[in-house]
Amino acid sequence: MARFKDEKFDFHEHKWIALTYIILMVLTIWLWRYLFDIFFGPKLLRLITPWEIEIYG
Repeated sequence: MARFKDEKFDFHEHKWIALTYIILMVLTIWLWRYLFDIFFGPKLLRLITPWEIEIYG
């Protein structure tokens, strides 16, 4: 983060980069959970055999 000993990491300089990264990370996790609930919901899990759950789970 710092190239030299007297050079400190300026959070204000990289504030928007950090906030954007955090927001994108949260949205990505939420989207994956939403898609997982749609495609791998309880109805589908009941149809999957234990053998297939062992492979994919």
